[in-house]
Amino acid sequence: MKSEWRASKESFRFDLAKWLFTPLAGVTLGRWLKVLKKHGTTIPIRYWPRNAFTIFMGAVNTLMSLREPDLRKDEKYKPKSPIFIIGHHRSGTTHLWKLLSVDKRFIYPTVTETIFPFTMLSMETITNKLARIFIPRKRPQDNVSSSSESPMGEEWALCTSTFLSTHMARHFPNNRDEYKKYLTMKEANEDEKTLWKSALDMFARKILFHYGTDDILLFKAPPNTAKIKLILELYPDARFIHIYRNPLHVFRSVLHMERHSLPLCTYQLAGEEGLKDFIIWRYKAMYDSFLEDIKYVPEEQFTELSFEELEKDRVAAIEKIYKDLQMEGFESIRPELKKYVDSISDYQKNSYNLDEEDSELVKKEWRIFIDRWGYHTE
Repeated sequence: MKSEWRASKESFRFDLAKWLFTPLAGVTLGRWLKVLKKHGTTIPIRYWPRNAFTIFMGAVNTLMSLREPDLRKDEKYKPKSPIFIIGHHRSGTTHLWKLLSVDKRFIYPTVTETIFPFTMLSMETITNKLARIFIPRKRPQDNVSSSSESPMGEEWALCTSTFLSTHMARHFPNNRDEYKKYLTMKEANEDEKTLWKSALDMFARKILFHYGTDDILLFKAPPNTAKIKLILELYPDARFIHIYRNPLHVFRSVLHMERHSLPLCTYQLAGEEGLKDFIIWRYKAMYDSFLEDIKYVPEEQFTELSFEELEKDRVAAIEKIYKDLQMEGFESIRPELKKYVDSISDYQKNSYNLDEEDSELVKKEWRIFIDRWGYHTE
């Protein structure tokens, strides 16, 4: 009976997330009205409740944002040597993030903080309550548990703060092409680049304000794989951990992720037309930019590993990261890390089939990356 009640509550959360809640719930009203001016006529009746909820939350966020501290000029909250976990979606970035977070020196944004970047400090109690009501206990694309306190990539905060994000393609999938240039930002104008960097820095400062300036920021956002040079302009001492995975496995998993996350984000009716092409384009554009930018990163500020390497020996992989980035303290976290690794030993990854046509498409379009990382195609 108890398990049935939990299942019923979880089903209710998914329904709320599917028809009402949105990762843009933290937007301010003025910014959302600009989006509606651009895309409002494309929102069908079935998504009016989600739009109405966004408008209501926008008004609340606008008022509450006036209570947020202005940390832009306070040097005390300037991030020092932040760490960015990068790598394409579904390459193991979240798994790596959770392993590293065993080290309590690391601080990172949570689900509610990324959804509510304008009011994360002034509305923490309210947003955590909202998250407990609306957010499903497991991510829609896999078996990974989720809660208001779970780590979440800063890209969602940047999307809400600036709309300069390919995540907007999930909210308005019929307008995907309009947001492509924001993956690498190389085609963005100077005002857009400045806005993006300012939003990232403000978000980082709020995290430090909230958790402590002596801690180390640990960020994770796959799109930042394509923005290394831009990040270095903001934080010259930034460190990067790159994780990669067999591109064939990535495509299968990403397709599954997009299919399941779209209903929780979209304001438009959209099928799968153009989705596979978008996934193919995004991977190529992301890694073309990565290969172009990686030469700007000093050797001691960069390390990379494969997902398979991480899975083979998680403790040894984390130890290698500490060594490559010249970080101290690994031995002090080894027991806790081993304990956490043992606790997830029975985790079951999703398994997907990739039809022959898609497999050949990936081999053709992503061949340079398959060869670069030494994967044998199946």
